[in-house]
Amino acid sequence: MMKKLFFLFLLPLCLLSAELDSASLREQLTENVVQAEIPLLTPTPRLSLISRGVVWAFERYHYVHPKITPELLSAWYTNYFQLLDPSKIYFLQSDLEEFRGYEQMLCTKGVPNLDFAFVVYQRCLQRMREWAVYSFNAYDKPCDFSEEEYLELYDYPEDHDWPSNNAEREKLWRLRVKNTLLADQLTQEDMKNVKVAETEADGTRRAVYTPPPIRLRSQKAIVTVFQNRLKAEPMDVMGYFINSLAVILDPHTCYFVPRDKENFDIAMSLSLQGIGATLSTRDAYTVVVSLVPGGPAARDGRLRPGDRIVAVAQAPDQEPVDVVDMPLDKVVEKIRGQKGTSVYLTVMPEGVSTSYTLKLVRDEIKLKDAEAQSKVYQVDGKRVLCI
Repeated sequence: MMKKLFFLFLLPLCLLSAELDSASLREQLTENVVQAEIPLLTPTPRLSLISRGVVWAFERYHYVHPKITPELLSAWYTNYFQLLDPSKIYFLQSDLEEFRGYEQMLCTKGVPNLDFAFVVYQRCLQRMREWAVYSFNAYDKPCDFSEEEYLELYDYPEDHDWPSNNAEREKLWRLRVKNTLLADQLTQEDMKNVKVAETEADGTRRAVYTPPPIRLRSQKAIVTVFQNRLKAEPMDVMGYFINSLAVILDPHTCYFVPRDKENFDIAMSLSLQGIGATLSTRDAYTVVVSLVPGGPAARDGRLRPGDRIVAVAQAPDQEPVDVVDMPLDKVVEKIRGQKGTSVYLTVMPEGVSTSYTLKLVRDEIKLKDAEAQSKVYQVDGKRVLCI
């Protein structure tokens, strides 16, 4: 299904100037995007063996008993591009045509062609860099909202195709930037109306939270997505490729790389061994969101929400590993561990530029908040079960 997003006429001519700190954003773009080295990932014999085993398991044990036919290979070929670029804003039609020779060679005698998977992933990183550079430049330019234009939105990737050429792709990019800038202007106007400090019942005035501009969040998100893709490991690329086949078999079939399998087991068992802290990423830092009541971190009492974990060590005499700018799942891997073992965190408290080392002994954490719950209510004399 296609949707159209209409760019409203707010004024006869509305020129939007950049209100952000362009210098700092430009520095971030240069360091994290333009100068970032795109790694040359290559498949290993171990990954080839794993992928061959997964495809064999699909053919033998999946309830549809799939056969590697030319039709399946064509679907797998297209689906891999869609998995890497579901919004269809990175690749061009020429990219798909350039690699078309691989289409009927994605799997030969049960062995998936990982060379194809890795070379396409490399192209995806190049296209993502192009989008990041374009969007940063476009966000800094005035935008004319007087022209009536539409941004076409789709519910499913299959409903539309990739841009046929650079001009078509640039138009799509321009409309996406324009939509973000318009949303930013509307939000900033709304915030002006509520920015006046509100008065409490006792006469005191409290400040109203003002979120960062939408365009700033969008620019940071583009950098974050690109950086996360840059940090993918060969195992991750193989996982993307195998899952682009799995989803063709049925929507509920997927392949877990070891890290995802561990997280799945934790979610199913509602139990893990660690320090009992929920973590997130803010800019380049791993930040504590909350503490699990009764967990090691909560019992210790020093770690608090908002604190930043900047390094992790497994022993007091070990050189701490810097985790600034490290993907969150990698940081979590270093902090989790067997019950009874210790982990040493270098922590920067919120609002403080100095750090300290915190030793925590890992323990088993029960995830009570994730448990399925039910309750029985009496409604008009009848018992109603709510799950």
